[in-house]
Amino acid sequence: SVLSLSQVSSKFGIKMNLTRTLVLGATGGTGIRLVEQMLNKISDGTTTTTTLRVITRSKERFHKLFPVPVASPQDKPNSLEVIEASLLDMTDEEFMKAIEDCDVVVSCLGHNMTMKG
Repeated sequence: SVLSLSQVSSKFGIKMNLTRTLVLGATGGTGIRLVEQMLNKISDGTTTTTTLRVITRSKERFHKLFPVPVASPQDKPNSLEVIEASLLDMTDEEFMKAIEDCDVVVSCLGHNMTMKG
């Protein structure tokens, strides 16, 4: 069976204090759902993550999906960091800077399934 992080930490007495999570593919089908859940959990304090960092090709698209009041709750103004970049165009140094200080990196990268593949 699969255990959640909180179950693993309880079972083995490991203290988990994940503070910054980076999401790749935040505006895709899976990424949108993940970001929405994470922002809600940050806002209501049900996660140890205090900052969500995303890399998106378009800040404009991201903020249309997640308007500022939702994306940056008033009681947690620094809970969201948005980096506008295409992963394929980032240098190694830029990518290393983006993952710096992140405890977790979640990849929601993918592509739309079409007859073209």
